[in-house]
Amino acid sequence: MMEGLRFIFRSLFRKKFRAFLTIFSISIGVASILVIGMVSSVGKDAIENELDSLGINGISVSAVQAGVELDANDLELIRSLSFVENAMPIVASSGAARFGAQTNEAFFWGIDSGADQVISLEIKYGREIDKADVLKCDHVCLVDSGTAKSLFKRENIVGSQVSVAINGVSQNYTVVGVADASSSLLQNIVGEYLPTIIYFPYTTLQQELGSNTLNQIAVRIKDADNTDAAGERVAQAVSVSKSVEDAVKCDNLAKGRDKLNQMLKIITLILSAIGAISLIVAGLGTMTVMLVSVSERTSEIGIKKSIGASKWCIMREFILESLILTLAGSFVGILLTQLVAWTASHFLGFSIGIGLGQLQLAIGIALVFGVVFGVYPAVSAAKLNPVDALRKD
Repeated sequence: MMEGLRFIFRSLFRKKFRAFLTIFSISIGVASILVIGMVSSVGKDAIENELDSLGINGISVSAVQAGVELDANDLELIRSLSFVENAMPIVASSGAARFGAQTNEAFFWGIDSGADQVISLEIKYGREIDKADVLKCDHVCLVDSGTAKSLFKRENIVGSQVSVAINGVSQNYTVVGVADASSSLLQNIVGEYLPTIIYFPYTTLQQELGSNTLNQIAVRIKDADNTDAAGERVAQAVSVSKSVEDAVKCDNLAKGRDKLNQMLKIITLILSAIGAISLIVAGLGTMTVMLVSVSERTSEIGIKKSIGASKWCIMREFILESLILTLAGSFVGILLTQLVAWTASHFLGFSIGIGLGQLQLAIGIALVFGVVFGVYPAVSAAKLNPVDALRKD
């Protein structure tokens, strides 16, 4: 066995550049599959984190009938239902916000105290909006750390004044808290392109808009497995209270998450197929190189067969050579992917890594291709007639 490996490596080093090109082509195919899998994993995490941060993990109640509006009574009714864990009013608007000397278009989100029980809102500095803020309609607000850092050049801006224009009227609001955005992959990737989001007590935003209505009510259900049934019961309860049939609709936001994840899986499958094509092309290249090697080593094969080497010994040597090339290409592909992951982690600001399952799949596919595309040259070498092989110069 060791003697056979010595011959294989001697043959590979005899044609260094050709072996290098073969290994490189295989590494590109392996790296393609690994990078696609890595991007898919990062994309899935980004979607999960962003949807969690927006409270996409329950049901959303909104009015659908003309003349029907959600208000504080509907909020209290929903909160009183036994299967509801918590509910949060949402008042949404947009306008301009001035941070220091910089003015940005902003999205305003009116929330209640205890919003972190419904949406993923982790306070990094200061405090969250409390009941007193809501009851007094105080001019206070929350921003996320990404917004604070990009505009104020620092994260902790608690106590700073933010000038906000709602309905064309500008007023100053005190920043009482900064939410942690460090886990937000999407914010780190395209933070400068996302709109500035500012959180206010929902009563304050209602007062500025001159309305007591709610845009939506976000509801977290105790039993997540019965979200659809719970949504129907919430819609029925609100409709009965308003004496209007089908007054509101309840959207299961978890289904939106599932659809996005399913779409991502399909995209990943398509891209993986494209990556597999590059690996097939590399495998065909390996087979071509091995056939050339058989042609160049015809005399050597004839000598081995004339002194008693079996067909299996000849086949094993060429299959092992193909496997060594493929294995070397796989490891180079892994190193290339690690380099891409390290570079992306450095520039994007979050950790990216290769999963063990992705490694096993990529190496497994590469080794299978190495065997498949190495069999034909090996069989061709094993079938050579010793006499004819020895006659060839």
